Amino acid sequence: MNDPLVLSQIFVMQIQERSASYKCSDYLSRTHVIGPSHRHALCQWGYETIEACNGIRRSTAVAAITYFDRFLSSNTPAAERALNDVVECQLAFVTSLVVALKIHAGFKKVESDFVSGVITRNAYGANEINSMELEILQSLSWKLNEPTPHDFIDYFLEVMPGVNGTCLEHIRSLSKTL
Repeated sequence: MNDPLVLSQIFVMQIQERSASYKCSDYLSRTHVIGPSHRHALCQWGYETIEACNGIRRSTAVAAITYFDRFLSSNTPAAERALNDVVECQLAFVTSLVVALKIHAGFKKVESDFVSGVITRNAYGANEINSMELEILQSLSWKLNEPTPHDFIDYFLEVMPGVNGTCLEHIRSLSKTL
């Protein structure tokens, strides 16, 4: 299948992937309080949180992790605070998840009181979440529509000859491990 629209989408994804706007530095290689084990734990929590919300695609967690990584790579004062304080880092991750829910899961509004009370068990107040959301959005220059690996796989499978039915579902189920 050579659907021009799908091929066009794949091409756009490649361009976006190469764009400086969507690149991350290796912030974990620099000396900070936050290290790979902290990031791993937060990512795991993000996946578990998304899986607990029936009907929300795993790619939403991937988008949140991407926002989080790009934010921590931004060298802004807020990112530096998050890299040097576990509590601030967790707030940045929770807020990245909130942004991803709004952008990728179609949530028009995610109540900060719900996030602070239920998801974080009152570890952060609504004002802290709202302030961090603005910090993240500004540090990302509001560029939030980068393709996820899941997006690429979906488009790629559409143009791959001979992939349909059971095979297609099997490949998609394997992509959930990303």
